[in-house]
Amino acid sequence: MICLDTMVLIWGIQKKARKGQEAMIEKASRYIESLDAREIVMVPTVALSEYLTGYLDKADREEQQAIISRRFFVAGFDAPAAASAAEIMVSTAANSMKGVGERRLVKADAQIIGTAIQHGASIIITGNKEEFEKLAGGKIEVSDIPEVHIQQPLELSPPEIKEAQQDEQQQPPSKPN
Repeated sequence: MICLDTMVLIWGIQKKARKGQEAMIEKASRYIESLDAREIVMVPTVALSEYLTGYLDKADREEQQAIISRRFFVAGFDAPAAASAAEIMVSTAANSMKGVGERRLVKADAQIIGTAIQHGASIIITGNKEEFEKLAGGKIEVSDIPEVHIQQPLELSPPEIKEAQQDEQQQPPSKPN
């Protein structure tokens, strides 16, 4: 099971990015579109909450929540996830974070990681791989958003063959001898 971090949703679904991150919109959009319907894709409730803060109107938030819930498995931040997140916070680089705002962001990331672990995800896809790897401490695989290349339409026959075929269709049929 794949777990998506908040920024993947913001870039890929909201189509929003900070200055300098604009290329992430296309990358995340392609990745989300490429996900196989047979693959279970998790969005932790903590990530959903962060994502929904991008919508000021209540009706928009409700619509987005419904869209996310239809498309993905929304995993709750339950007691086992809370215990896992606490273990991450106690045992990793989270303790070295100095500022309150920085600790708050790390706490949300630890909750996302704890939820992913407890609900059986095998990998977390994020736009912040380095920080997530430090926090996860090897307990779960972490990856940047994979590149998804769009294949250009294939030319099934060379142009010369197409022209010859068109010429044949335009000429009257030859009479048998």
